[in-house]
Formats: sequence, C-alpha cells, structure tokens
Amino acid sequence: MKHTLKKLSETTVQATVTLDDKDLATAKRLGVSHLAPKVKVPGFRAGKVPADVAEKHLDPVALANEVAEHAINIALNDVATAESLRVLDQPKVDLKDFTPYESMTFEATIEILPEIKLGDYKKLKVKKAKVAVTDPEVDEVVERMRSQLSEKKEVKRVAEFGDSVNIDFLGKMDGEAFDGGAAKGYELGLGTSSFIPGFEEAIVGHKAGEKFDVPLSFHPAATRVLGLVTPRSVG
Repeated sequence: MKHTLKKLSETTVQATVTLDDKDLATAKRLGVSHLAPKVKVPGFRAGKVPADVAEKHLDPVALANEVAEHAINIALNDVATAESLRVLDQPKVDLKDFTPYESMTFEATIEILPEIKLGDYKKLKVKKAKVAVTDPEVDEVVERMRSQLSEKKEVKRVAEFGDSVNIDFLGKMDGEAFDGGAAKGYELGLGTSSFIPGFEEAIVGHKAGEKFDVPLSFHPAATRVLGLVTPRSVG
C-alpha cells in the first residue's frame, strides 16, 4: 500500500491511497469468507462450503464490491495508524480506479480531532476553600448510615415511629377510587415524612393485619380518604 496525506484544514485531511494485487488478495480472502456462508452448492451443507469452492459460485460483481469495501476499510485503518490520526467520523471515499484483484486507487476525506495545545497550566493557582464539618452534620451522616445498614426484623407489637411497615392501601375520593392512589406491598418508613401528611401518624398504633380508614386532605377544596390500609408486617 502507498499513500499520501494532504492537510485541508485543522480538522480535515485528504488521503490518496494506492493498493496493489497483494493488498487486494487479503481483501479478497475476507470477501469470500464473508459471502461463502450464503452460497448453496450441491453436496455441501449450508454454511459449510469451502472458500475455494464457494468462490466459483459467487456473483462476480457482488464479490468485487465486497473486496473493494474490505480493501478500503483495511487501508484507511492502516493510514490512520501510520499517521496517528484521531478520526472523528466515517471518511468520505471517492474511488478513482479499480481493477478487481489487481489494483485500486481512491481518495478519502477524513475528519480528525485537531491538535490540542495546552496553555501554561503550571502557573495556575487554586485557592483551597476551608471546609468545616460540625458535630450535628457528622451525627446526621452516621445516623443515615445506621438506618441504611440496619437489619430489619418482624415484630408482633403495634407500629411505632422508626419502624418500617409493609402495607396495602386504596385511596378514594367521594367514595370512588382514583388513579395512582393504590398499592400493595408498599414499604414505608414511619417518621420519614415521605408520604402524605398525617398518613404515617395514622398507622402508628396498629398491628399487622388490621384494616382501617385514614381521612386525609390533599387540597382545601378536596378531601380524599385512604381506605382499607392493611399493614402486612411491622419491623
């Protein structure tokens, strides 16, 4: 393979590549290997036809196109490696001359990453900010880690703040269930304020298996009731 490289801009180069019969022989082997599994030859199972036999049954035009594609891809990879190009996009190829299995010449316009010039970063200075950590902040993190890593055990008593409960609930407004207001097997931490105000407080004092209604206000103009709240477990 022979090639020349011309710089068109900071981000674009043009490679002119010439391939000989040896270069194309490699591409031909790849082309035949790629097309052979699709060839049907009497006496051979599909996909088991030897390459030399399959080649005789291939469409010459299809094989030539396959060889050209492999030859161009191999050549462009070699050019990029030889010239240390950092290619950004698929090159645009213009095939100038192609005599199947004998010679090929093409031009490729290649988008590349421009050369990056670093400034005098060694003189840059950064002022380190002072960080003060208070005892309450440390306690908060420790408590959060304790909560996340704690082992849950099912208990038989009534639910208390700090427990995690597994509940089924059904929300209703004016006696009718509404979308998004029901769930089964919902894990809820009592005291986390992660649910509707008043809901967690209403569960406190109930045991697993109890069913009860919880009147709750979502908006001054509307009152919805979460009914049939059934704690499955308390832990």
